[in-house]
Amino acid sequence: MKQDMSSADVAAVVAELSAGPKSIIDAKVGKIYQPASGEIRINLYVYHHGRDNLVIEVGKRIHLSKNFRVSPTLPQAFPMLLRKYLSGGRIMSVEQHDFDRIVKIGIERAGVRNTLIVELFARGNLLIVDSENKIILPMNPVTLKDRRLRSGEIYELPVAQMSPVEAKVSDLMEAFSRSTADIVRTIATRFNLGEFWQKKFVPGQELINQSLQRKQLKKTLPDSAVLCRNSFLRSSVGGWQVRERKNRTRN
Repeated sequence: MKQDMSSADVAAVVAELSAGPKSIIDAKVGKIYQPASGEIRINLYVYHHGRDNLVIEVGKRIHLSKNFRVSPTLPQAFPMLLRKYLSGGRIMSVEQHDFDRIVKIGIERAGVRNTLIVELFARGNLLIVDSENKIILPMNPVTLKDRRLRSGEIYELPVAQMSPVEAKVSDLMEAFSRSTADIVRTIATRFNLGEFWQKKFVPGQELINQSLQRKQLKKTLPDSAVLCRNSFLRSSVGGWQVRERKNRTRN
């Protein structure tokens, strides 16, 4: 059972939430709860579909669900502050940042637009930022080596990961040549796909279960790089990423 989401999983969920029958665009934000540490549930009224719940577990998952944990009788301070800025607003956009495990949910309330940023990687956070990208409220105020996630600070995105959509074959080949791990682990970590998806893109258990020596890698490198990129682009998630990129270019 998957314990967290890869960037490909995030892309698939964002595709569902931003268009189609499960879209939450124009949904009205109701009450917000915190049933457990690191978990937020946002009650939504979705146009033509009725009530639903957006469940967010920082560093792990984001999805709709009608089954959820019971919230504490007395609400905590963080969800109460989220209500102050978001409840009564409408969801205007749901986007994935690049091909990373970061989701941006644009919410407009009384003519003011703020963004709820969901970080789904290890040691991630949940934050509200204003139109100038200034942090209004973080779930976990922290000071990291390269980022300060505190109220009043400008939100800084973490260092970008390699995207299998944007990367050239030469970029993939370089990543392979520098790695001492097997193909699955290399693409899972360097290409931001996760091991589950990479096992679907790379056939042959002999390549999955053993590390490649330098001589082996040199022989298989071009084919492996092309296979990785083409397999991902043919997948539903990769195809959606390409379409989104073309739409952004047109706009």
